[in-house]
Amino acid sequence: MRKLQILAVLLAVLLPVLGHATVLGFGPDCGGCSTQQVSPGYGGFNWDANSYEVGNGYYMGNYNNSYGAPSGAGMYNAFGVAQVTMTSNTPFYFNGADFTAWSENDQYQSFSSTSVTIFAYDSSNNLLGTFSSGLPSDSYTFVTAGVDNVSKLVFQNDCNCSGEWWVMDNFTYNENTGGVPEPASLLLLGSGLLGIGGTVRKRIKK
Repeated sequence: MRKLQILAVLLAVLLPVLGHATVLGFGPDCGGCSTQQVSPGYGGFNWDANSYEVGNGYYMGNYNNSYGAPSGAGMYNAFGVAQVTMTSNTPFYFNGADFTAWSENDQYQSFSSTSVTIFAYDSSNNLLGTFSSGLPSDSYTFVTAGVDNVSKLVFQNDCNCSGEWWVMDNFTYNENTGGVPEPASLLLLGSGLLGIGGTVRKRIKK
């Protein structure tokens, strides 16, 4: 019974490690900015030159919106470009992110992208999946992807043309979900299971 209790504790410790998602908000990088380019390598990712951040003060004050990004700032497609690209040197599992249309007075405008489409690619540029969602004008909504082995993401506005904006925050990913657990975690789990298995076999022989 004691060994089973130890196993339960071991699994309780390891499962969060194997399935813990990382949420990357843009507020810490923006630091209360009005608008600025995403810092190179922010969060360990490569953001293209059209990846900009907008602080909640600017978004809410200048556009009279009642809501802002959950982390204090959001990333948007600067200059209203059709597509923004993000790449990673390490493949990861992409859970999804919070999105909204760039609004004014909590309402759609001619510059608002009312939907977003996300294209996920692997390191060989093979398309892994396409994920689309409508965007609200008065709040953020989580757009779920759930795709593994991602090395590149392309975010596209609704018209695939210039002049329509969206905003993203809480970029959520997990390198281990659905993939291969870290070697150290596997070693720890394997050692615990082998030890308990050996104890059970000894008891059976007796």
